[in-house]
Amino acid sequence: MGIFRDIASLIYGRVLDTRNVLYDFAIFRSYKIKVPVISVGNITLGGTGKTPLVSYIASLIAEEGGRPAVVSRGYKRKDENKLVVVSDGEKIIEDAELTGDEPLELALDLRERARVVCDSDRVRGAVYAAERLGATAVVLDDAFQHRRISRDLDIVVIDATAPFGSGKTVPSGRLREPLHNLSRADAAILTRSDATDRKVEIVDEIRKLSPSCAIFSARTETRKILRITGEGLDSEPQETVFFLFSAIGNPASLEAQMMREGIAIAGSKRFRDHHKYTEKDICEIVAKARESGADALLTTGKDAVKLREFDFGMPCYRVKSRLVIDDETAFREMILQAATGPEGQASTPS
Repeated sequence: MGIFRDIASLIYGRVLDTRNVLYDFAIFRSYKIKVPVISVGNITLGGTGKTPLVSYIASLIAEEGGRPAVVSRGYKRKDENKLVVVSDGEKIIEDAELTGDEPLELALDLRERARVVCDSDRVRGAVYAAERLGATAVVLDDAFQHRRISRDLDIVVIDATAPFGSGKTVPSGRLREPLHNLSRADAAILTRSDATDRKVEIVDEIRKLSPSCAIFSARTETRKILRITGEGLDSEPQETVFFLFSAIGNPASLEAQMMREGIAIAGSKRFRDHHKYTEKDICEIVAKARESGADALLTTGKDAVKLREFDFGMPCYRVKSRLVIDDETAFREMILQAATGPEGQASTPS
């Protein structure tokens, strides 16, 4: 079976390279919208820490008086082809079935600081955000391969603990497209850079592929531990023993983060990324938690938006993480330069 996967990967990579050439030579059209666009995406499958970065970028723009909008596909929502306004900056649709888990997590995290729109057609979603919601800048979530929309800044998020997906495209490896396409990136963010000793090697590889690419190192830290309904812990996190469960792209990184920060984890349970929880799942989680001797359950913000309807019978909390970028000043300047018009002011949709 391995040889067939390798052949499939080779064909898939060639198809994507051909598609990229067609965009490079404007045979396939990229649409330019009326406000600046910043794209955040991956070159590999799996969780890289992209969602905290999208939230961070939108917050930076809002802090400077801009009106950012996040535009996401809304993976595994009820109808991915339908345009859904998850948040207009005031009202939030708190239904993960309609919005998808990550867009709803972003909307609840950003609140009035950003609009959030779901649409598999990113061009339509971005135009709607600019023209109907008054967005002055658009942040595209998971859009490195989505070249139908032109962007002013193309950011790739790379997990420093597993950077290049074994060098092979899917299905043999974890690359979404051949690695040399990193040459398109304007900036690369090395997440979880504190968990590897290969950072210099990774930076050298990126430099070979994209000499002008700005490279930043980042790490994820726990900012707060909150009940899934919003309230905080009654005691210090280190005084509570948790049972950790999640349905995210890289659960091992979350588990390692908890360990580094001294948060006691009695046991854990992993589900597939974007898993839709059932009563049976909850019963299993609670049973394993009680068996492990845990005082409470712990999960992620992405999972929490799908768990509010359940009665756990024991406290359930979520981790609220933040992204810490080493050269924050340079990163901030890069984002604000891309997100503002030629006069240094936030662009206004016409």
